[in-house]
Amino acid sequence: MSDTTRPESIREAARGGWFGPTHWTVVLAAGRDEGPDALRAREELCRAYWQPVYCYLRRCGRGVHDAEDLTQGFFAHLLEQNAFAKADPARGRFRSFLLTALRHYAADEQGRARSVKRGHGRPLLSLDHDVVEERFLRDPYPNATGEVLFDQRWATGVLEQALARLRADCQRRHRLEEFEQLKRFLAQEGSAAEYAAVGEVLHRTPAAVRMAACRMRDDFRRRVRAELARLVSSPAEVEEELRHLCVVLTHGS
Repeated sequence: MSDTTRPESIREAARGGWFGPTHWTVVLAAGRDEGPDALRAREELCRAYWQPVYCYLRRCGRGVHDAEDLTQGFFAHLLEQNAFAKADPARGRFRSFLLTALRHYAADEQGRARSVKRGHGRPLLSLDHDVVEERFLRDPYPNATGEVLFDQRWATGVLEQALARLRADCQRRHRLEEFEQLKRFLAQEGSAAEYAAVGEVLHRTPAAVRMAACRMRDDFRRRVRAELARLVSSPAEVEEELRHLCVVLTHGS
């Protein structure tokens, strides 16, 4: 885990009041049969969860190509069957729903064989499997179960997405250099010497750098909470997900 995504930067987020009541909006939109919002929501869900799905399948003993085919086939199956409409926030978290559906799908070898033929051989998603496979092979917890690895990839994915949104926003505001210099402080406070060194690059005083880093940490925490809030049904569940995310990143389970 990189310095910008260590769990120390997330624990503080649980003390904030930044939650907006989205109430499973992405999942519920994905479950609707028609409309551009439903299509965008389905695509977002597929892209958000394909890495945990792929890593789960690899940890369960599937080969590289088999895991790729199953990942593509699984999401094609969800879309064809409109399985998102069956997700119910009253019955638990969406990632639990997804993992249960994945277990059933992976056990259905006949369904897997059909998935390879879907779309006349064209993949549903354009995914960088090489990057995820490299991460899978570098997994610091090689004895973790598929379920644990699924949660680990979910947690790091939340942080990566929040970081990507923060970077994109800084780029839009022509503050990309500031982002690159300050992202090292997202996990924790820097030292006086570190702030002074960054100040020389940004032509600011150490005090100004420290203040800017503090604002960026707050922004990052809000974005992490926003990512979690997309797929829960109440503010209390955001707090639970934050705690679970910290446990996953700290202990690997």
